[in-house]
Amino acid sequence: MPTSTFTLTDDQVIELAQELPDRKKHELLKLLLMQPWESWAKLTHDGPEKARQAAAQRGKD
Repeated sequence: MPTSTFTLTDDQVIELAQELPDRKKHELLKLLLMQPWESWAKLTHDGPEKARQAAAQRGKD
């Protein structure tokens, strides 16, 4: 069976997601939450060191 490919904008993807039944929205949310987000990974990696630096600057280390 041949497959077709089409392109959607980000806004179109969001609109489609909003039309999903609640059960599927829940599945989509779980899928998204399980994926590592680069900005969150950087924050959680650098966060403790930055907190120590901020505390040291305030004399609270």
